[in-house]
Amino acid sequence: MWLRLMRAAELASRGHSLTDAAHGAGFADGAHFSRVWRRMFGIPPSDFTRTITWM
Repeated sequence: MWLRLMRAAELASRGHSLTDAAHGAGFADGAHFSRVWRRMFGIPPSDFTRTITWM
């Protein structure tokens, strides 16, 4: 699960939408990705992508 989350974060950092990143990382859908992300990190993935500065 951790590898899927990191893959989704990588795809999102490259400009993919969160839904596309979720599918690209192997999650069944965006809702599943969001639930797992929130459970692991305590915030929704949309909050993370809004506040992070990608380099």
